[in-house]
Amino acid sequence: MICFYFVRHGQTTWNQSGRYQGSTDVPLSETGLAQAGLAARWFDGRTVDGIFTSPLERARKTAEAIAERLHEEPAVMAEFQEICFGAWEGLTYDEIEARWPGAVETMYRAPDRLRIEGGETFQEVQERTMAGMKKLIAKGDNKTYIIVSHGAAIRTILCGMLGLPLHTAWHFCQGNANISCIHYYGEEQSWLYLLNSQEHLHGLT
Repeated sequence: MICFYFVRHGQTTWNQSGRYQGSTDVPLSETGLAQAGLAARWFDGRTVDGIFTSPLERARKTAEAIAERLHEEPAVMAEFQEICFGAWEGLTYDEIEARWPGAVETMYRAPDRLRIEGGETFQEVQERTMAGMKKLIAKGDNKTYIIVSHGAAIRTILCGMLGLPLHTAWHFCQGNANISCIHYYGEEQSWLYLLNSQEHLHGLT
């Protein structure tokens, strides 16, 4: 069995303003930094065999907080970078809706059918995130890994690991600095043990 913990990065300044960030390298807000520290505390007493992070700063800073707490060194894996939203990046929902009416709704209802101008499809994202997962699985059983990534990227992994169609990706909530967990027992046998846990963030203002 391989235990995978998935951590979404803490809040960013664009999360606060409701802007789509995708592959844009947006830093954590002050709240996001605090969330990263609380997520790190959640892992106290746990032994891990590796911490892997998207190269984007918001994920790296979150991973570094966890790694420091566990006396580990995070490794960057480009496979876990967020989806590229192309022409949508830096825009709010209303701004996107004004320029591409109905496109955001299509993304949420049928992400497998959407191609964003200048961006990636969810299928393309899943192909690279699952390629990253296969690299870790190939390291062998009896391992525990932490993967720090992003909302859309983690959703594609959850679908891939659980054998669910990609159009269900938005059925999984992924709040900032949440923790999810899957136990992998072999091909086509993964169990979801934890989803979008945010109990460690309670009391944060």
